[in-house]
Amino acid sequence: MVTGEEMHQIDRYTIEEIGLKAELLMENAGLAFVSSILHLMNKKTAKIAVLIGVGNNGGEFCYFEVFIRKRLSS
Repeated sequence: MVTGEEMHQIDRYTIEEIGLKAELLMENAGLAFVSSILHLMNKKTAKIAVLIGVGNNGGEFCYFEVFIRKRLSS
């Protein structure tokens, strides 16, 4: 587990030094989260509430919302 500051440094390194786009990191995080919880859900009756705290979490959950809607509707 890493701290918020450590994650910020990892993101910065990945974007600036490796050259991956921030949007790709957010998309991958959203997809990974969906993949990790999907097996816990009943697709027919699933109700999800997402609370986003302070920090830089909004982008990931925008992707999460898109991916979870697609998965639950299929």
